[in-house]
Amino acid sequence: MFPFATVANRVLGKIKTILGLGPKVFLRADVGVNGKLAVDDFAGIGRMEGTSASKDDELIQSSFSIACWFKRNSGTSGAIFAREGTGGYVYFEVDNNRLKARFFQGGTGANALSTSANITTGTNTYHFGVATFDHTAKQISLYVDGSLQTLDVTQNGDYSAISDPSTTTISNPFFTHNRSGTPTYPLLGAIDQLICFEKVLSLPEITELYNGGSGLKYGDLTGSETFYSSINRWFDCDSPANLGRESSQPSHAVNFDGSAGSFKISDTSTFSWGNGVNDLPFSMGGWFKFDDVTTSQCLFGRINDASSGTQYLVLLDNNDLYLRVYDTSTSNFRHLIANNVINTVGEWVHLVFTYDGTGGATAETGMEIYLNGVAVSNASGGAGTYSTMTASVDTFCLGYSAGAGVDTLFLNGAIDEAFVYSGELDETTHGEISTLYNGGIVAPARTILPTGNSATIISDWSFDGQTLATVGYDAHGSNDLTPSVGITEGDLVAGVVDARTQYADLAASSAYFSTTNVVPFEFGADGVTQPSFTINFIAKIQSGNSGAICYCGEITNSTNSKYLVRISSGGLFVYLTNNGFSDYWGVQPNTTFTAGQVYNITITYDGTNDSLNDFTFYIDGTLWSGILNDFGGGNPQDYILNTGAVEFVIGEQYGTIPTAFEYTEEIHKVAIFNTELTGADLNAIKDASLNSTIADYTGSKTNLVAWYDFENSADLGKDSHTGGLDLTINGTPTVGPARDTGLDLFENNITSANAVEGIVTGQVINDENVFQWTDLSGFDNHFTQATVANQPIYNAVDGAVSLTANNQLLVSTDSFDITGDHTFFFIFSSSDITVAVDFFRINNQDLIRNNNTGRLRSQGYTTALNQLTNNDANIYTIRAAAYELATQEMDFYHNGSFDGTRLVGAVISTSGTLSLEVENGYTFNLKAIVAYDKLLSVSEIETVYNELNGIFNIV
Repeated sequence: MFPFATVANRVLGKIKTILGLGPKVFLRADVGVNGKLAVDDFAGIGRMEGTSASKDDELIQSSFSIACWFKRNSGTSGAIFAREGTGGYVYFEVDNNRLKARFFQGGTGANALSTSANITTGTNTYHFGVATFDHTAKQISLYVDGSLQTLDVTQNGDYSAISDPSTTTISNPFFTHNRSGTPTYPLLGAIDQLICFEKVLSLPEITELYNGGSGLKYGDLTGSETFYSSINRWFDCDSPANLGRESSQPSHAVNFDGSAGSFKISDTSTFSWGNGVNDLPFSMGGWFKFDDVTTSQCLFGRINDASSGTQYLVLLDNNDLYLRVYDTSTSNFRHLIANNVINTVGEWVHLVFTYDGTGGATAETGMEIYLNGVAVSNASGGAGTYSTMTASVDTFCLGYSAGAGVDTLFLNGAIDEAFVYSGELDETTHGEISTLYNGGIVAPARTILPTGNSATIISDWSFDGQTLATVGYDAHGSNDLTPSVGITEGDLVAGVVDARTQYADLAASSAYFSTTNVVPFEFGADGVTQPSFTINFIAKIQSGNSGAICYCGEITNSTNSKYLVRISSGGLFVYLTNNGFSDYWGVQPNTTFTAGQVYNITITYDGTNDSLNDFTFYIDGTLWSGILNDFGGGNPQDYILNTGAVEFVIGEQYGTIPTAFEYTEEIHKVAIFNTELTGADLNAIKDASLNSTIADYTGSKTNLVAWYDFENSADLGKDSHTGGLDLTINGTPTVGPARDTGLDLFENNITSANAVEGIVTGQVINDENVFQWTDLSGFDNHFTQATVANQPIYNAVDGAVSLTANNQLLVSTDSFDITGDHTFFFIFSSSDITVAVDFFRINNQDLIRNNNTGRLRSQGYTTALNQLTNNDANIYTIRAAAYELATQEMDFYHNGSFDGTRLVGAVISTSGTLSLEVENGYTFNLKAIVAYDKLLSVSEIETVYNELNGIFNIV
């Protein structure tokens, strides 16, 4: 049986909305949920392995849920997603045809087992399983195919014997298809859409995920789902090049295959740095990982895509890097070279290329090439006579160059976080290149280098989109990149390894941060007018005495103290003072905290200093309105901040170090604003996740004083904002573990050969049943292979069926009634434009055919239409044929454009077995067939073409 698969209604929702109906048939040659893949462990030896037990501990230490589509090819038991080791285990598995889940801390815990043996076995028998782990109720619940399961009374999912589930740590990470400690419990089947949530899913949420049996993939989500913000990880399993790619979180990158993959933008001036009179300055770069360093490859360029002419190119050639500018022809150029600097494959490097616009015979003297933040150029040269860059070019390109319409110099490797600036970035005076390199800590250029310094950012491509339609989006400007047909979803791979650390641990005695550059932290205080401010921090709560999160004053003398924030399990305390701590006023919100737990806390102060209501407190995004206590002497009006502070400190307060109030836990973030944040700015900070950084902050930075993420292991006190308020490290803070936001799974004995059909449950559009093709839930009603010999081949990477040597696919289980108006779409390519391909034959009579002159024809006529344009060998095209019963005419379209009309000559009234076949000696590749039971208008055909092109990225 050949793996054609249906596409769930969500994929075609836009077409359906526009046209008022959906296609009667939508068959596509890529597979899986919504037309995607699943990962099958055929032999019981393959699995995908997590790489961070600490990240998995973070998931299971609070209430969580696991959801997954899965099937078994054989057997009755096997682990779907599980981890075990020193400290306990978490299982999500099948046990004798019943869904089972376990949560154990050490040797204590609970099993939850469904009473119903409703997990069937067999090809394409997918089930949707969900396990929720409620740490408050200490109860596991199970769901199969959207239904809550009754639990076996002997294993009822109650883990109340675990006194504190939040302290659970397990030495091994999660595995798919098996257990991680002792991998002897294989699933012998496939998983698809594996998802973890940081909450207990509700039944309505599970119903939405089940989606009537069609499931959802991450790209289907709108962001409005109630479970959206709690997604911890989501594996679509739909990239053959990287089946373990995590779909919901950056960083991601785009892989280029060295032969066809590329991006481009057709523009007139945005990326043009030459006007024929003067050269203009520019800078460009990003993170690159090369799979080959010995061939000639183009990283960036501006070219004429269909004719001769080049303005500039950034090249890798035999281990050397080049920045080259051209004058009028490729014979006249100047370039700067960094010889023998790229010598390693498979390693991420940060590259920046700058030019100050010098022009003329010495243009290269204004260029520089940077590798990992360091200038590396060591040679220069050129040819011919160079004056200034030509202006007559039309295309900005990434990953290839071109000339006279021939693409060449394809990149062989991956790109992440690419950027372009107008102007020369300045390293000598402002350290802008090293800021972008960021000590190897990956962050988008737009978040760490401000606009308006020596250069202005034009575009910033993070390649974080999860689809071909979105992966090239410009995250800063409007210069979206268009991927070529050589870029497939299999090329959306894991990005640069995130080297950021999670926090600074101040457990060591006398460990704290400080700066004497204190004026910005006084918020413009003058002793007369009270300033407003916002303090946000993410920290782990210590027990015992409260610890000083931040303090503005003087370490050795409390006389110059201005404000202080302390926290412990007993509460949060905020102090204001104008004459030191012999005279102060403070507030304590009516709340306590759990020691050892991390919280996101926001404090705002409006500066009116007339009542307790001047302060607002947000704990993990929730407004905390009650005030337990105010303390100190006098009224709040008496405490007007003034100047004279000596230090700003994180982790300590005034007194002899170490003081009784030193903070001795993990500090994840401190952000200081010299205003009371409100509206969207407040929401962006108070609602941020516990692992958020400045790169995630979407609010205004106008009043941001300093932001400390403690993410740079080489410089823990670095100000992540551009205020330059770096902190001095006192004592010996400990660097926390790697942030490791990437959750990609390591493939162990899993390759692209393990990519199989995912879930295909659910029907497409069957409301009118003209085709009487009402059951699309499996393969029985799809194309079957006509003979065992010369079977069609499925190419998972290309996502197409390949037919050669009289291969034939036919529908043998349904009789097709082709009576009335119809419209057909075909997405295909051929090794020869003259190959004769019968798109539809009914009872061995041609309905629509691509004849041996490279043209479509209709039933009963050998006379061809006008020659179709762009009918190149091995190039995919989208063709349409629309039949009108009243006129007995067939209209033909090529890539959305009308191509001609032919009289069929007889009413199409036959019914019977439908087949598709190719003549001997040719290769025919089919991606999709779409059939409508109506005559679509020209505008409707154009709409469907645009949507199909968006799905398959053909043209």
